Amino acid sequence: MNTPSTPPSGAERLRSILAGAAGNLVECFDWFTYAAFALYFAKVFFPEGDQTAQLLNSAAVYAVASSPGPWVPG
Repeated sequence: MNTPSTPPSGAERLRSILAGAAGNLVECFDWFTYAAFALYFAKVFFPEGDQTAQLLNSAAVYAVASSPGPWVPG
């Protein structure tokens, strides 16, 4: 049984927009921060020896983490 729903009020709509924008801002900040500090993370988290391999591993982590994007329910 479907019941008709009332459309959201202006305040509810604004609250939803602001909440979505804040979440998007935090997510973008997270990705940009990782990208900016990937050079430093590579040296800390991946084995020493070849700097190119360290950077490629850091880029691979970024690519794997961002590949599902919005398609994976969270």
